[in-house]
Amino acid sequence: MVKKESKMFFVASACFFLAGIFEILNSQFVFGFSFITFGFVFLTLGVSNKKKVIDLTLVKKDEAFLNLISEGNKIKAIKRCRSITNCGLKEASDYVESMDKECNPIGLCKCYEGRGSEAD
Repeated sequence: MVKKESKMFFVASACFFLAGIFEILNSQFVFGFSFITFGFVFLTLGVSNKKKVIDLTLVKKDEAFLNLISEGNKIKAIKRCRSITNCGLKEASDYVESMDKECNPIGLCKCYEGRGSEAD
């Protein structure tokens, strides 16, 4: 998932590039190169702003992931988290650790509270 800001920067850079090309074709070289420069600036901002946003709410809804956490199987939980969100190893590991800390000693996760379900 790409941030909306990145998409706006890409659209703006395309508009500036096109405006620059049209100005150069109309023999307005100064304006044309200025618009193309703005296009490069916006393209650079769009690329630098293009970071993956991890939707971890999808993971909290996954029963298999929650069961792995409650069983204490962190490695499989990390793999499951990565397969759902396409996030990196560090992000998945940090998330699994934070979820593991939410579990109480009897193995009932806080994410299960309100559902009336216990972990296997």
